[in-house]
Amino acid sequence: MKLTDEQRAKRNRLKTWMKLQRIKRQDLADKTGFQKNYIDQVLSGSNGVSKSLVFEISKHYKNVNTDWIMEGKEPMLLTEIWVV
Repeated sequence: MKLTDEQRAKRNRLKTWMKLQRIKRQDLADKTGFQKNYIDQVLSGSNGVSKSLVFEISKHYKNVNTDWIMEGKEPMLLTEIWVV
């Protein structure tokens, strides 16, 4: 499968986030319930970044802005607001 420019951009944003957060492929697979092989395919470009993968990421990693992964909308990381 040949990725479009948009799909490549999503993959690159996902890889950037994983590197910044020091998340390994196996850790991402374990948290999201996807096979490591699938994660490898997404990160290598054999498969595109799916909405279902991003949804699972958002459930387990609360600091990532999924709009940033999918569309490039800043910021990459969300900040938590504490109400006292």
